[in-house]
Amino acid sequence: MRGKLTVVLAVLFFILTPLAQMSSYAFSAEISDAAASLSAKSAILLDPASGKVLFAKTPHRQQPAASTTKIMTALVVMKKFSLKHIVQVPKSAEYIPKRTIGLRKGERFYVKDLIRAMLITSANDAAHTLAVAVSGSETAFSKLMNREAKRLGAKETRFVNPHGLPHSRAQYSTAYDLALIMKEARKNSFIVETMSRRSATIKALNGRRYYLKSTNKMLWRTSNRVQGKTGYTRKARHCFVGKIRRPSRKDLVVVVMGSASLWRDLTVLTNLCRKMGGGSKVNSVKKPSKQVARLQRALNRAGFSCGEADGIIGDQTTRAVKAFQRRKGLAVDGDIGPKTMAKLKPYLKG
Repeated sequence: MRGKLTVVLAVLFFILTPLAQMSSYAFSAEISDAAASLSAKSAILLDPASGKVLFAKTPHRQQPAASTTKIMTALVVMKKFSLKHIVQVPKSAEYIPKRTIGLRKGERFYVKDLIRAMLITSANDAAHTLAVAVSGSETAFSKLMNREAKRLGAKETRFVNPHGLPHSRAQYSTAYDLALIMKEARKNSFIVETMSRRSATIKALNGRRYYLKSTNKMLWRTSNRVQGKTGYTRKARHCFVGKIRRPSRKDLVVVVMGSASLWRDLTVLTNLCRKMGGGSKVNSVKKPSKQVARLQRALNRAGFSCGEADGIIGDQTTRAVKAFQRRKGLAVDGDIGPKTMAKLKPYLKG
């Protein structure tokens, strides 16, 4: 969605987002402005330590994940093989559509090198080779991927191949599910280290060298702060799954799906991260905001006085939010998250 969101659309966004898996969003001018400016169909920022969602835009919308699928491929392969296990390229790898590095039948590689090819330069032939080595076919391998997805709680995801290329059978995921998968992947030091590389060189044990250059342009633009896996197909548009490194604070998992301007969207989310601590409180907004003023008027209508609707969150407004939450049987934390917004909805009209 482009342009300024109206308050009504911002409110609908929070209310229509499924609540069960959303622990808390801060409803603030910064966050609503970020949602308005993103070209992506879906996006999410998740604190992997607590599982708390700090920002989301349609996080449960099912859509193709493109090559970000390869993160799950890496997780499954590393459960089955050691990094020093040797695999041989099958003939079928030579017919996998681009993006590829041109693997040839009979070449032998350490698993670690094909994972690097898959995650750094998004080599589809490397993903295919690993899948066939593990399970004998892409179809059989995708069953392992789906089993692992369910174990991680990614219940709205279906994989049908190891690389994310278009397929006759439907394949899809959501920003929330991909965040759960990345939450698991970040525990793997080899995956994290590989995602941080701008380039690498790998060598077949019986042949050629291959130069790998990362598809993640954010590694050059943000001093290596935004690490992850890109993806693109015509249907999926631009996608990204990774993490944003924050000096002196916890890293956040970031997912972008269906983007028309990936690097711009990631920059918006990176800038938003700078303003966040462990989680954003509504009283962090210190400048007048039309959205906040409308919320203040809604609280006044509900009988919880904020005083003048000046668009600034002060102590009186925070007390009103907490009193409203207490009356409605909600968690009393002063955050205007999705559950509080749902209860405020009747008072936001007019």
